[in-house]
Amino acid sequence: VSNTFSGTARYKALKDLTLKAKFSYDDIRRRDAEEWDLPDRTTTKTASASADLKIKKNLKLKAGYTHKATNSPATNIEPDTSDAGEVSVSWMPVQKINTFLGYCIKDGERDELHYLDTEAADKRRVNQKRILGSITFLPLKALSLTASYFYLNDKTQQDIEYHNTAG
Repeated sequence: VSNTFSGTARYKALKDLTLKAKFSYDDIRRRDAEEWDLPDRTTTKTASASADLKIKKNLKLKAGYTHKATNSPATNIEPDTSDAGEVSVSWMPVQKINTFLGYCIKDGERDELHYLDTEAADKRRVNQKRILGSITFLPLKALSLTASYFYLNDKTQQDIEYHNTAG
């Protein structure tokens, strides 16, 4: 059974500046959780803030931050807490050319990992960095050409325990 509550606020601070805030609360209760060795209940709170700024008619900037806290995550790859920030800029220098550049960074941490046969593993830390750039050219009304670049750097540090199953 899952119950979710969410809310969003939007404020036009200036003619070309929009501020947004979001909050959500998710409560998951599981039946037969013991059979699958999962927590009976998981709650997640997510809060984010963002800003959209129109610098010029053809130049836009967006920035945002998200914090997420999870109580009793169901799997070891889900963090207890995570923080993410992103920024992007889009620019249309002339009518038939559109450019975009975006950067995102995310950090997540898990304090207590759960394994069936050990108590030794206790930490997981994830750091993600992403960059996306693209240029779109419209040579004809019904034809567009896009060149893009994507960079991904994911780093995970986690305690792991090995067992000799041969005896």
